[in-house]
Amino acid sequence: MALLSCSLHFSIYNRPFSVASMQFLAILAFLPLLLLLPIFWCFVSVLLAKLGGWERLASKYATDVDPPNSVKSFQTGRLGYVNYSSCLRIAADDTGLHLSVWIPFRIGHPALLFPWDCVCVKSTDDGLLRSMAHLVIDEVDVRIPGKFVADRLPQSSE
Repeated sequence: MALLSCSLHFSIYNRPFSVASMQFLAILAFLPLLLLLPIFWCFVSVLLAKLGGWERLASKYATDVDPPNSVKSFQTGRLGYVNYSSCLRIAADDTGLHLSVWIPFRIGHPALLFPWDCVCVKSTDDGLLRSMAHLVIDEVDVRIPGKFVADRLPQSSE
């Protein structure tokens, strides 16, 4: 009869685990994830800045100047190979084109200010819902909503 009964008993050194010790072990297992997640977030953010060309543009056009009050948040754009979906802050005024990302993505992405004489509008694509302007700034392809460059610059003949 003793062979038919089976009980599951976890123990270390013949002492059963308590609920508190199991919770402690669960927290210890979860702790490295909490530490690695911010490091991974920073790594990906810096990598995207390098791949998209933001870092190259920042070496020349980084700014501490506050954008004008007409800044539009949650805009979508593209720099190089990187799509920035609803995380750009864009403004245009007489000094130039202001471009930044909102706070969770700022690591590796300083605010940029492009003077108008450095911006070349290659084309504008009128889509169904919005128009997108294809700009070239220091050999980096930039696509932003066309309303920010409309009536500011003549299109290039390329």
